[in-house]
Amino acid sequence: MFSLTNTPIDTKLLKSELISDKAGAFASFEGLVRNHNDGKSVASLEYEAHLPLCANEIKNIYKEVEDKFNLLGFNCVHRIGHLPIGDMAVWVGVVAAHRDDAFKACRYIIDEVKKRLPIWKKEHYTSGASEWINCTDEAQKKLIKESDYYVRQMNLKEIGLAGQEQLKQARVLVVGAGGLGSSVLLGLAGAGVGTIGICEFDKLDATNLHRQSLYSSDDIGKPKIDLAENRIKALNPFINVVKHGVALSVDNTEDIIRDYDYVCDCTDNFKTKFLLNDVCFFLNKTLIQASIYQYEGQLTVFSPDMPGCVRCLWPEVPEPGCVGTCIEAGVLGVVPSVLGSLQATETIKLICNFAETAVGKTVILNLLNYSVRIIPNAVNTKCPLCSNNPSINSLSGGNTMSDDEPTIDQSELKQFDLDQCVFLDIREEPEVQADSVTQLPIEYLPLSKFQESEFDFEKDKQYIIFCAKGVRSLGFVEHLHEQGITNTLSLNDGIDALHQFCRTNETENV
Repeated sequence: MFSLTNTPIDTKLLKSELISDKAGAFASFEGLVRNHNDGKSVASLEYEAHLPLCANEIKNIYKEVEDKFNLLGFNCVHRIGHLPIGDMAVWVGVVAAHRDDAFKACRYIIDEVKKRLPIWKKEHYTSGASEWINCTDEAQKKLIKESDYYVRQMNLKEIGLAGQEQLKQARVLVVGAGGLGSSVLLGLAGAGVGTIGICEFDKLDATNLHRQSLYSSDDIGKPKIDLAENRIKALNPFINVVKHGVALSVDNTEDIIRDYDYVCDCTDNFKTKFLLNDVCFFLNKTLIQASIYQYEGQLTVFSPDMPGCVRCLWPEVPEPGCVGTCIEAGVLGVVPSVLGSLQATETIKLICNFAETAVGKTVILNLLNYSVRIIPNAVNTKCPLCSNNPSINSLSGGNTMSDDEPTIDQSELKQFDLDQCVFLDIREEPEVQADSVTQLPIEYLPLSKFQESEFDFEKDKQYIIFCAKGVRSLGFVEHLHEQGITNTLSLNDGIDALHQFCRTNETENV
């Protein structure tokens, strides 16, 4: 809970209300009134707060704390009224099973309270003068001027004051906050794109860190979308960030993209890329698309002002797995950083109306030999989407991402007789060694070796197939269904979902 009080804070009582036998750690913060600030001698402080706005914003902060940290309880109390030197102005207490969560959550709460709550303090100086100071995020912004932030960029004749204002008014959606998305988000935020949307539903994994520059090792297991928002807002306090923490589908993509001017496709699977292509075509949005493979990458820009789209080259969505992913084929960490930076650069150029852009072109870059090829995007007069006589007239006609996929959530596994189920792990050997399941009998069949194997799918068994995230397993199951092997389902969210299922089962069986 959060409370404002005009009486001294009783820390012993507050601590006793939090401590329990389940708690292995207790962390607290005590903010005291000091006798100086910014070179001035302070005699006392006076706090005022806007209670309704405080109540609303603290709910948001507490919800973030619950999502980010594994806590048993937490509390924050802030004084209002007149406080002499040495009095306690604010107290935060946190209990958790482990100290890491307790320390981090305590720091997070006090930092967010100081930045976001509408609380003002009046400093009474020994000289007899006094001054009101706003303690919200706006006060932090005043440490730097927006014009100073962009001064080096505005010196470019192609940008200047007019271009910087165009950037501020622009709305860009970044789909995917992984390797490509990390560099795109940093580039757009630094440039001053006014509204940046982030579409991402995944959590950070240790294997992401070598190529995803937004994050650190302390962030493992946390939602990327929250980490990304915090990082780019710390980089540039003058931008607005909108979060879309969902997986894209035919049902939600149009509603998400509609409010943006440009879309940066930073995804790594064909289905999502084709879905974004189709939606951008129907909504007349510019699509800045990039993809990588080992040491190579390519950048393509599709604009409503120029004919051509992804389906001009590939009328149908390619089969999942026809091109190796980062997991299977490997990737040099700097490759997505380079391509993501190119995506950000191209987006900035488009917003500011540069004369030279990559619209209607594909840039292919090889970082082994530094060869660069720039080729015009093909325009297919028989394209099923963008030709004069299209066969695809709606998203559902594009066979992209329907909800009728052969998948299953971990919560639905209970409906099966586990004795009749086979859990089939199609991850590669290094993935299995790094993160395995011991609570269930698992059969292993690396996807890369499926063609050469003689694996027999028994008709009287139900096969639950999983990979790291559920992407490869879905493509594999769809392929099996086309071969008539329909007693197979892909586990959504992959290995994480299976771990969750095992933990739930253990708890229920205690």
